[in-house]
Amino acid sequence: MHFWRSARQSSKESDLGTMPEGPEVEVVRRGLSSVLGQKIEHMLVSSHHKYRDLNPSLFANKEISAIDRHGKYLVWCFASEEETLHALNHLGMTGIWRLFSASRWEEEYLEVRTHKDLIAHFKHYKVFFVLSSGDRLLFDDPRTFGFFRVMADRSELPELGPDLLAESFDLETFKANIRGKGRLERRQEIGKLLLDQRIVAGCGNIYKSEALFLAHINPFTPANHLDDEDLENLVSCLKTVMEEAVMHGGSSIRDFNSVEGYQGLMQNRFKVYGRENESCILCGHAIVKTRQGGRSTFYCPSCQNVL
Repeated sequence: MHFWRSARQSSKESDLGTMPEGPEVEVVRRGLSSVLGQKIEHMLVSSHHKYRDLNPSLFANKEISAIDRHGKYLVWCFASEEETLHALNHLGMTGIWRLFSASRWEEEYLEVRTHKDLIAHFKHYKVFFVLSSGDRLLFDDPRTFGFFRVMADRSELPELGPDLLAESFDLETFKANIRGKGRLERRQEIGKLLLDQRIVAGCGNIYKSEALFLAHINPFTPANHLDDEDLENLVSCLKTVMEEAVMHGGSSIRDFNSVEGYQGLMQNRFKVYGRENESCILCGHAIVKTRQGGRSTFYCPSCQNVL
């Protein structure tokens, strides 16, 4: 059964950033595994200007041969005997992929055949595929901060740091990126640096706050105050938090749902994020919410001293 409902939002969560982070995108990638090997029989595209150059004829009769994740991006591969096509996909703030079985589509949406029909039922749809199995796959994005666009080749991928959820994650590259080079040693606050996808890929505001708490590092600590042991501990905590998030289906604070339509449960396990003025689970001190680099950040001033 599919639900695709928005997570309940409390008043204190109303200003929290909710862009899907690496774990949520990984949950989506895994949920899309069932469409691998299927061919595109038909495609419809939104009339929104961001999708004006997306030509459905390029995808016709191509097989979805791979869907990879790079940080917060999905890279789709569509292949035929004649050519291979790559598309870069970002979920933005509100983008979700929705997969409908052939039987469910016939029961509930059989009359939906044209762009006009789709708009009537899914007014925020951006990309719609009819698959060779009869299943339908739809990219829905109410705020249109996400995108789905063809890449000339994989060199168009954004420059990203090591991916925290990838087996190929390189600790030494992470350390070098955090520290900078030579006289350019980084003095920026660690909480800001962890949001820079060129330094480390897949981390966002939620898991930054959670991992720094677990590592007992204050988000305002200058990066050049962290030694090897601190950084190794931080990486361990980042991986622990993000892998736990994947295991629990991601965080559904406002809009995120899995491909199957279920909310994630990680938001029920937050230690600091979204818990301002509540008691720290370790020491009882009130959790603080403040601004850092234009974003909300959460921490315990007792457990997370500035190093």
